Amino acid sequence: MADAEASRPADAEGVTRWLRDAGVSVVALPFVDPSAIVRVKTIPVDRFPQVAEHGVGLSTLFNAAMSNDQFALRAGFIDGPSGDLRLRPDPAAVVPLAAMPGWAWAPVDQYTQAGEPFAGCPRAFARRMATGFGTRDLSVRAAFEFEFSMGVRRDDGSFEQFAQRALPRLLRTAWLLTGDPGRAEDAAQEALVRVYVVWPRIRLEEPEAYCHRVLRNHVVSQWRR
Repeated sequence: MADAEASRPADAEGVTRWLRDAGVSVVALPFVDPSAIVRVKTIPVDRFPQVAEHGVGLSTLFNAAMSNDQFALRAGFIDGPSGDLRLRPDPAAVVPLAAMPGWAWAPVDQYTQAGEPFAGCPRAFARRMATGFGTRDLSVRAAFEFEFSMGVRRDDGSFEQFAQRALPRLLRTAWLLTGDPGRAEDAAQEALVRVYVVWPRIRLEEPEAYCHRVLRNHVVSQWRR
């Protein structure tokens, strides 16, 4: 094992050739979000050098992910899936997966569009903490453990009733706007998440009309990206 690690290339081009020789065709790019949920993007192995240099896109929204797979949006901070980060895999940490022939695993760091390290990158944070402990002659072994989550329950159930009633019409509108069932479902769910955040303010007005406006604005923003 030591000899294999010693002969392993460190540059992205060399790692790509090494992965091809190992029979790898797909590389998984995982990161762990603030709710300890592993999110993964995948790329063909031939794109690894390009992605290692320039990264692949990630919405800032995933830095407000909750354990129920929804998002803790905050007005003026993260209002929705706007903006973009870049995920760059670490060539030195790529590992072919013995239990999944044809696949490799490459942990990623998050960068801004300007190429600066993103302050909220989980892997960079762990690295900074480990380095800090190292200056005190301490070492760190860390893992993510999913323990519990906290939330607010709206006892009157009014939003849940609204969502059940409005969802079929939202899906039809989203399908007409996107032409794709999967994207339509994502867009409708995103609209409901945004409405939930402001529900106490809009519930007595026209929440379905508001929800459809949110849906249209969301789809249009996706077209422009």
